[in-house]
Amino acid sequence: MSNETVTYSLEAVLTRIEGKIDFLQRDVNERLNKLEIVGLRQKTNREKLQLQSPLGIYFEKPKIAETQIYQGKS
Repeated sequence: MSNETVTYSLEAVLTRIEGKIDFLQRDVNERLNKLEIVGLRQKTNREKLQLQSPLGIYFEKPKIAETQIYQGKS
């Protein structure tokens, strides 16, 4: 092995660090988005389970427009 000295400017080092931080931030944001989507799916699945009758019949929640019609607000 030879002893070689490599010199980097402070600007170059900080630019590389900034690039890595940006990459990691994007990765974290993507993972958080995936977790939010999974959480919403799980919440939706729990709501569906609560809407089932003991006989196994599935009932949907009325849509907002249908609810307003029932209340006389068309």
